[in-house]
Amino acid sequence: MHNNNTITRWIRQTIESSRHDWIVLTLRIDGVLKNTSGATQSPWNPSVLGSLSKIETALEWALGMLRRRLGKKIHFVAYHGGDYGKGIYPHIHAIAEVPEGVEPAAVVEFLQKYWQQSVDRKFKSYLKTSIHQEDLISSQKYLRYISRYEGETFGSGDSKLVLNRSFIFYTDSTSYFP
Repeated sequence: MHNNNTITRWIRQTIESSRHDWIVLTLRIDGVLKNTSGATQSPWNPSVLGSLSKIETALEWALGMLRRRLGKKIHFVAYHGGDYGKGIYPHIHAIAEVPEGVEPAAVVEFLQKYWQQSVDRKFKSYLKTSIHQEDLISSQKYLRYISRYEGETFGSGDSKLVLNRSFIFYTDSTSYFP
């Protein structure tokens, strides 16, 4: 596992050296699934086998479609948030660099469309999704916020980082985390 301080420092340096605007996103899945017994369950429920992997795959698909739609590579880092066991509805925190010549609203609009499509496709069922967007005010405050402890489901720091889905949409090979 990577050292959280190193990842945090790397993200901060990337944001601070960027010439573009950044947006803060919260991606949610608010729908429910029916299990084989007919009971409804959240896709975030740890007892739904493989659902977290499906959520992460849906995110990867949505980002790939966004990148192709915009014709640009997207700087994007995602963290898990919430704690299903404590009733803090799970979600994904993300930070995205707005590519040159693209409005932040367009990034959010397209990502919402592709997030919904990808979740539906991966779960083979309609699940209501949403994306909430805010402007990035301070990289330091944001990093403290996303890496804080929220509960045992995802923990804190880099244990919340969706590592295999982050850092892969960068503009050149030197941008990858070492």
